[in-house]
Amino acid sequence: MTRVDKVCKVTQEDLTKIYQSKKIKEKMEECSSRLGVPMNCIFPLKNYHEETKLNENLNCLMLEAFTQAVHSADDYVKTSMSEDNRYYISDPTLNDKIHCLVSVIPADRVTLMDNEVIQKMKEIRAEASNLKIPQLVFMTRVDKVCRMTQEDLTKIYQSKKIKEKMEECSIKLGVPVNCIFPLKNYHEEIKKNEKLNCLMLEAFTQALHSANDYVKKFSRRET
Repeated sequence: MTRVDKVCKVTQEDLTKIYQSKKIKEKMEECSSRLGVPMNCIFPLKNYHEETKLNENLNCLMLEAFTQAVHSADDYVKTSMSEDNRYYISDPTLNDKIHCLVSVIPADRVTLMDNEVIQKMKEIRAEASNLKIPQLVFMTRVDKVCRMTQEDLTKIYQSKKIKEKMEECSIKLGVPVNCIFPLKNYHEEIKKNEKLNCLMLEAFTQALHSANDYVKKFSRRET
């Protein structure tokens, strides 16, 4: 649950009081009621927005949330892969399998990502590679690392800073640069942005092509 500083003035001044805030607790309860998600599965976070330097308290909140997400995913994989699980499929068909693995990483967080999270993503990637599953990375929030793209998204592939982030992401995860797609999030926009949509469409189209290629390749083996 992001942007908590927008609903609670206390956390704007001191993020360490985030779990003491009545307003944030109310928002968490509302979120829990609307989505049916337990309170202990909701993590209040603040976005990097106007900061010009690293914020240790903000990073700690994000790290806690990401670490819990990794642990939850790990627990899910362990239980779902167990033959004792009633949903376990001993002989999966092509329809039961993942056709494309897409990782989403914010460009302004690549350098800050915890090694434990990176290692877990690499392990998942390695397993996907063993299964011949195609892999892509959607690198979001590129406008946060490059002022030029804030003003003109058509220059996204001309930006040295974004290229550096793509290369850093490639080195950390082991994904080829041509499988990394820089994207901008809808955030402050109140109208549709054609340039932003084109970037998203390009990335999703490539994901669909990759998944389709996987299906074609393995459907021949099953026939």
